Amino acid sequence: MVSQLRGMGNRPRVKVRIVAATGLPERGSNKSTHATCMAKNKKSSMFRTKDAWDAREPIWDEPGGQMVMRWVPGDALKFCIMDKDRGSWVPNMMQSDATVAQCELRSDEYFPNGLQTSLPLFTANGYPIPGAELRVEVQIYGVEKTSLGGKISGLMNVANWDMRSVKHGIENAPSAVIAAWYNLLGEPADDRTKGDLGMLIGLPFIIFIFLTWMSWAVRHFNTAAVVMIFGLTFLIAVGMGLMGVTTHKKSKIPFFAIGCLMLISVIFAVIFSNLGWNNEWRQWWWMKTGIQYSASAATPAEARSDAAVITFQNVKAGSAWTSVDTSRAAGYRGDGGIYCAAPILDPTEALGDIMRVNYWAIGINCCDDFGSFTCDDSRNVKAGVGVVMVGSGSQRVGQGGGMPCASCNTDEFRLATLKAAGVFNMVSAPGALYVRYVTNAKIIENQYLAQCVFSFFSSLLFAIVFFGTIGFITNYKALGKPGHFPLYNLLTPKPKKFVPPPEVQAKQPMVITEDTAVEESPWTLVLSPATNGQMNLAAVNNQDTPGNYGT
Repeated sequence: MVSQLRGMGNRPRVKVRIVAATGLPERGSNKSTHATCMAKNKKSSMFRTKDAWDAREPIWDEPGGQMVMRWVPGDALKFCIMDKDRGSWVPNMMQSDATVAQCELRSDEYFPNGLQTSLPLFTANGYPIPGAELRVEVQIYGVEKTSLGGKISGLMNVANWDMRSVKHGIENAPSAVIAAWYNLLGEPADDRTKGDLGMLIGLPFIIFIFLTWMSWAVRHFNTAAVVMIFGLTFLIAVGMGLMGVTTHKKSKIPFFAIGCLMLISVIFAVIFSNLGWNNEWRQWWWMKTGIQYSASAATPAEARSDAAVITFQNVKAGSAWTSVDTSRAAGYRGDGGIYCAAPILDPTEALGDIMRVNYWAIGINCCDDFGSFTCDDSRNVKAGVGVVMVGSGSQRVGQGGGMPCASCNTDEFRLATLKAAGVFNMVSAPGALYVRYVTNAKIIENQYLAQCVFSFFSSLLFAIVFFGTIGFITNYKALGKPGHFPLYNLLTPKPKKFVPPPEVQAKQPMVITEDTAVEESPWTLVLSPATNGQMNLAAVNNQDTPGNYGT
């Protein structure tokens, strides 16, 4: 049986929501007020709101609104605000409603994109009521509307705003946002299944969170396992999508839509896991599991290339020994600010003709073009710990790393070291390490730990909003089901046209046209009564003898 509702979306329909009225005249406190709406001159299309007990500022705000029956494009909408006396002894059935105010909305003001506005109110005689307005929302279904940009610009139209409109807009903001959201989406698909909503949101959400968080936790220990898990999930998503358009295309479970959303979740998991790994997690894991060494400024950097934290011998024989030489610092001005580098030296290295620098203290926006290096704890006499910055993937871990993220701004810091070396007669040793010079490595570790915790919450919030939205839209529009995606039309073979066999074609009736004549049938059907009270049916050939075909 063909659904009777299937064709409803092919004709224009209008839904009206009467929100509130403001500025109505004083009429006493024993009045109940309601509003009505109808297509003009079509009284049978009228509907009314519930009663409100505030006669001057009634608020109805019924969720969803109501359809205006018998409405057709071109019909104006007529609104009336009516009063009924609550204190009267006359039975309710005998009371008549008194018109307090009315207004009209022309079809060209709301068709075809709908409208949210405040309408000025008039008396029953057509005189304007100063300051009185009616807040309404009109939605149109079953017509081709303007683009999304046009809808958004219509929602941002503030030509009719005033203080009362703003007040009611704030009070009804949640319902207005929901109504605007559904207006942007349009009508739901006829064959959507609300039971699919959980799968369309939950599966992509779980896959995204699992892959992203798993990558951050496991990648430091086994990168190959992370790649295999991502690849396996990708293949499962592709297989589910193919299954949805082949073997299970008539299944009630939307396999194709689920497969597509799983693919999207895998792609975004790759993006988020890489961002989080490079910005926060790689450096934190490196500090948490890396090796801690002690060294002096003369210790070759290549001998400490696998170090996560280096403790320098900043005191020797009761005097300062290894420290940051802030006077020989240099800054390279790039797009993100000044990238600073200062050599870590001891008296032995500083007295040489050519100073060999194995370790550079780095920072951003904490120096001048030359000198004035104040990055981290470089000027603190108690400082003596260098936290090694992780380098790029093509380099050994810790070699030539940048900040604030792993391998960030490595070129800028390299140019800063070359600038300092060239001006102050220094040379950067092969495999020189970039460090942040602090009093305690926990300071830097806790900074990155806070960023890691923030990445957990930001990814969770993104997953809730993004996958909740696209899953809802997919279910609301039944995307991925037959008839809602072009791929189905490409993969579904066209039904073959039935061609009757030649012997049947020869018996097909002739088509009557002006140029053809219909031959008289050589057979005549004859009904005759039988003795048992039944009727006999016989086919009589005009040329042969009659043939009885039974009762």
